[in-house]
Amino acid sequence: MIKIGRRLPPKSNTNPRPSKRRKTTPTHPSHEPHHHPSTSPPLTPVVNDTSSSPPPSPSKPAKSPKPAPPSFTEVDSLRKQAEPYRLAVAELPIHFLHSSWSRGSNRPLDRNHVAYLCRSFQNGGLARRAEQHYIQVSCSAAAVQKMIINALPDTDQSHIQDRPQHVLSFRNWADFIDERPELMAGQHRIEALKDYVKQTHSDSNDLWWICEFYDKGVTPLNLELDIKLRVNRRDLTLPDTHGQIWLQLVSAFNRDPTLFSVERNVNKKGIEKSMLDILCLTSEARFPISRLVTLWRSERWRPRVTRWCRTSLGRTTFNISKWYQIAGYRLDDYWFDTFYQVLETLRALPTSTSESIQISDWNVLAGSLKSDTYDAADVHQVFYPKGDGNNNDDSKSSPSAPSTIKPVQKTARRSGFLSSLDEEAYDGLCRHLQQNLTLRFPDVQPLLKIKKEEGEVMAQVIDHVVLSWDH
Repeated sequence: MIKIGRRLPPKSNTNPRPSKRRKTTPTHPSHEPHHHPSTSPPLTPVVNDTSSSPPPSPSKPAKSPKPAPPSFTEVDSLRKQAEPYRLAVAELPIHFLHSSWSRGSNRPLDRNHVAYLCRSFQNGGLARRAEQHYIQVSCSAAAVQKMIINALPDTDQSHIQDRPQHVLSFRNWADFIDERPELMAGQHRIEALKDYVKQTHSDSNDLWWICEFYDKGVTPLNLELDIKLRVNRRDLTLPDTHGQIWLQLVSAFNRDPTLFSVERNVNKKGIEKSMLDILCLTSEARFPISRLVTLWRSERWRPRVTRWCRTSLGRTTFNISKWYQIAGYRLDDYWFDTFYQVLETLRALPTSTSESIQISDWNVLAGSLKSDTYDAADVHQVFYPKGDGNNNDDSKSSPSAPSTIKPVQKTARRSGFLSSLDEEAYDGLCRHLQQNLTLRFPDVQPLLKIKKEEGEVMAQVIDHVVLSWDH
């Protein structure tokens, strides 16, 4: 059994954890009331997640086998590994691409990073003909083959076998193909190019990029390469967050449930190595891979972390080491209760706006709508606070106005709040909350920023409370 977190100080009695303790962890993702406090056992591995070797003798603890000495290993670059699966390399107008993934979820577009790349292009950083800047796309092999035949003159048909080594032109893609290639990686570069062309008043014919085409049909990339080509690591300006890394594991697991099993990887160290490889993290010496594997192997925490990371708010707030620490306190019911409330509220919001809520936005809502009796006026004050707009002078210039005149309902929107929403979506969310006054906005900051000492004290307090209930 895998245990995480520091062991609590021993109690004075010889049986500090009675076997009759009731477990109250909810099995349904929605919020459920709890009748009395309870602690949860340490993280346990999933079923069949331990080695099948015989148990050690009770009189002599088993010794861990001596690890094999490290071997000299050299691997090809990711592009080189994927070369056998590459159908073609060609220039393609970017408006034919779409960024929605057929498997898993693409990372959300970061407009700040798009602006950064656009500035880089303006300073001479647009190097789309450099091989390291090619973008990867996938579509049917039949579509690519048809384009190759039309791209090469009859006299050059002999070079079709060497097509992965030549940059072709698929500028007339729409003349022959209805299918839109799937953008595996590079959506920020594509958006930055659009802005760059617009800002420089360039011709729309400049909206193209060199793409490496891979088959997603009969002979697709193997699972490991498909995941590796989609991840962002430290060599890029915008590396994946821990939440995005978790969802990449989920996507890989859904396609091959044996990928991170003990049967396939022998032990936990083997699972760590497999995860580091498929996530392209082998060069990240400080990445908390052991803690990631421990959370992943827990039947209690894996589905909850997955559900949390499927939200934009969850992806940006999930931190492997912090959640590992929280799980070690064995207060699952307490933590899950708050997270379920957050998830239920996000689910009740319009999809287009719920994905735009960042932790700073949630903190504003949690701080302003923390009462169980907030009303529509309170919601309006959050979105259109008095004093932030230009209507202050109007109110001061007419102090003797009759009380029957209704005040202006909409002032300027709150500065820095939900900045990714346009005016229509912003006002629509305000009205939605005014019509659904039962939604709750719990403050998650105390949980996400809890100190180690505070968590251990809470664990001891709850442990004593549970003992008093049992006795």
